[in-house]
Amino acid sequence: RDTIIDGGSHGGRVRFGFSSTMGMAVESGETLALRNVTVESADGINVAGGVLTASGSTFDNCSEIGAIRATGSIKLERCTFSGNSGNGGSAGAVSVFSDARISHCTLVGNHSLGTNPATDGGGAILNRGGFLTLDRCILAANTSASGIGPDFRNQTINTLATYCVIGDGTNSGITETAANGNDVGTTVTPVLANLAPLADYGSATHTMPPLPGSPAINRSPNISFSGDQRGFFINLAADSGAAEYQGRADLARFWDTDWDNDGSVYGVEQAVGTDPFSQDRSSPKNLQIVMSSGDPVLTFGIENSARPHSRWVVKRSSDLQDFSEQIYSFDGPTATNTTAAGIFQSSSGPLLLLRDQAPNPPKMFYRLEVILRP
Repeated sequence: RDTIIDGGSHGGRVRFGFSSTMGMAVESGETLALRNVTVESADGINVAGGVLTASGSTFDNCSEIGAIRATGSIKLERCTFSGNSGNGGSAGAVSVFSDARISHCTLVGNHSLGTNPATDGGGAILNRGGFLTLDRCILAANTSASGIGPDFRNQTINTLATYCVIGDGTNSGITETAANGNDVGTTVTPVLANLAPLADYGSATHTMPPLPGSPAINRSPNISFSGDQRGFFINLAADSGAAEYQGRADLARFWDTDWDNDGSVYGVEQAVGTDPFSQDRSSPKNLQIVMSSGDPVLTFGIENSARPHSRWVVKRSSDLQDFSEQIYSFDGPTATNTTAAGIFQSSSGPLLLLRDQAPNPPKMFYRLEVILRP
């Protein structure tokens, strides 16, 4: 029996397994195809001898056996797995017991909850049999309660991984060579995938696009699909993972988002060099104002990696309402500095320093803005 669940261009959410009498199993002789849907399940999908294919879909908040447990055949393309968890004997996201192919998928923030080191592990993937092809995928920031295979536990030598980003490759058997194009970290020195949090970035399903500087960007010298999970164009040098970085268009989507709720949006945080996922408003890289010999002195960071797409602007106000007066700007793409009369520029270690004249009226207020360029 063949079943197709297709969310189309608007996507859709599929929920099942929310009582003891419900579940989703793909039995021998059955085929289930998932397209452009978000899957949430209390029990996960048990591919018990049948065939599961999934494309353009997101598996979020699945539990019990993780998102997918497969003794049958699975083929997953351009899918995102995040926030899933598996109990004893199951990976956080995908458990493989037979032949499987996983291509251009992102598996981040999943959890294997089993504690037996002999049988449990695989925060994202557990491979126990068959031949697994892992191509242009991201596995990072997953966890394993057993301590084995935080991102990927491989109990068979039959795994071929190419152009993947593996945050912590411990117990995965995946190596990093010039030929396979993988980027593999360790527990001591993990590879940071540097992705946006799971959210709507312009598609039928939620995704996790790479941020500037991510090791996933342009990882592969060729492409296997014409579009990513969002349906957006894949460049000639394809990114690893389900979502292809779209340059300025993605930056515009991220720019005014305050992911860590610290009052500083992504556009400012990446420009001054603070962490957009950590509440770090006290960082000296943020705009700081002190009095020195009666003059206001302003310091803030200028992150080199943000220069191709950022303009730093400092504005001044005497009433905390009208900030139309611009006293300094630095345009990253053109490296153009502009200072108003009476403003003196220097540096203090890695920070830019601006000295204003003693304020008249006696109170002045300053604001740092970062504008997306060009």
